[in-house]
Amino acid sequence: MTVGDRAWDAVQAGNHEVILSDWRMPGLGGPQLCRKIRADKRGGSTYLILITGNDAQGQVVEGM
Repeated sequence: MTVGDRAWDAVQAGNHEVILSDWRMPGLGGPQLCRKIRADKRGGSTYLILITGNDAQGQVVEGM
């Protein structure tokens, strides 16, 4: 099981108010994890902080 998959399992196992994620993770990457969390309607509001060293404008926009 990859880091990204374990992160998704942890999200599903609990009710988290804030999630800090790296952009680049093996398996499920940070942007994909954020999309899955936003699409999951079981929980309430979850704040997401996506950490990246990427500075390309397209990637910054994608992260937002």
